[in-house]
Amino acid sequence: MSKIIFTILSLFAFMVANAQVWDGTAKAWTKGSGTEADPYLIETGENLAYLAETVTDGETYEGVFFKLVNSLDMGGGLHKFSPIGFFNEYADLENPDQMIDESKYFLGVFDGNGKTVDNVHIYFIDAQNSVGGTGLFACISKNAVVKNLTIGKNSVVEGTDGSGAVVGAMTGGRIENCVNKASIAITQGLGQGGIVGTMYGGTVSGCINDADIAGSTDLGGIAGYVDRGGVIENCYNRGNIVFTGFFAGGLVGFLVDGTLRNCYNCGEILSDFTGNAVVGTTEDGAVIENCYYLETEEGATDDNGAVVKKTADEMKSDDFLYALDNGQNAWKKDANGINNGFPLLSWQDESTVSVGSVLQEDKIGLVVSGHNVSASVDGACRIVVTDLSGKTIADKIIDGGSLYVPVKGLYVVTVYAKGKSESCKIIIK
Repeated sequence: MSKIIFTILSLFAFMVANAQVWDGTAKAWTKGSGTEADPYLIETGENLAYLAETVTDGETYEGVFFKLVNSLDMGGGLHKFSPIGFFNEYADLENPDQMIDESKYFLGVFDGNGKTVDNVHIYFIDAQNSVGGTGLFACISKNAVVKNLTIGKNSVVEGTDGSGAVVGAMTGGRIENCVNKASIAITQGLGQGGIVGTMYGGTVSGCINDADIAGSTDLGGIAGYVDRGGVIENCYNRGNIVFTGFFAGGLVGFLVDGTLRNCYNCGEILSDFTGNAVVGTTEDGAVIENCYYLETEEGATDDNGAVVKKTADEMKSDDFLYALDNGQNAWKKDANGINNGFPLLSWQDESTVSVGSVLQEDKIGLVVSGHNVSASVDGACRIVVTDLSGKTIADKIIDGGSLYVPVKGLYVVTVYAKGKSESCKIIIK
């Protein structure tokens, strides 16, 4: 009996620790050594705020590794989150062709570990200098990597130039396997995108925008403005693009000097001005390869080279998947309909448990019956149900009972028991 009570208390403490909402303060991480094998662990909103604070103060963390170990609730309207770093690249007034870069870059490796940062109000507006840099990360460069991270749908990005949910501006580095679910609505400035606002070099690979983007000029589902050889590959956009100025596209607003390849758009471009289904406009340095868009009755078209329109049925076919993948093994078929049949990126997890079926792994079994979720384990366990944005729907410690999920939908369920945890997706019908 005492062992069961201890287990329940331990699980309860774990639950409380992970249910905390960011209080607006910053606190240093306490675990890890910063190496690839033993990264610093970001466990709380306070840890994330400390990373922002120290990078903005000039610590680059070049060659240092971080891992997000919990999905974070950043408090929404309670607190504004200042981006990680500060972008400050500008032309020399005496030598207009020469750029001066006084940015405070993040140069480390940040692994989101498949977790979600949600309810975050990302805020940075520099009306005087207008250089941009509004995103969870203000700016990255060199060999920096931001990967495996989702920005949740309850989040807000408030900025002007160079605004993106994941990174505001990049002059190098890599954004990989990231998802934006936060709608972006910015009325002024240039260069807004679901993943990154402005790209001056670097690579964006395997990323998804799943939210509507509204702005003025140089607006795209993945990136707003791309220059200096920036590369975007194996990405897709599902959000609608609304703009009041010029140069908006489903994937990129203005592709000046860079490459867009093996991507597709199935969102709409909505404006009184001209917009294109894939790339808003290009210059001589632009390269577009193997890109596609969904044909709709009133949606924008795209006459850029190597851009092909497809019907929904065509985009859901095996032939299209083969053409899009182009021998990379970067894409896969949407076997369970979680993307309405459109191709998925190979890293996306689509394993599901249907109603009434049982998952049995490592003796932590999940049973779904109607709206009730239970685990076939001896003794107490904790069951956590979240939606696909990472928002907690239900969380309960049970001992022989079940957890009720009130609303139909697709969820992620995690069972904690016997010192282990198992996660999978379920459908409540």
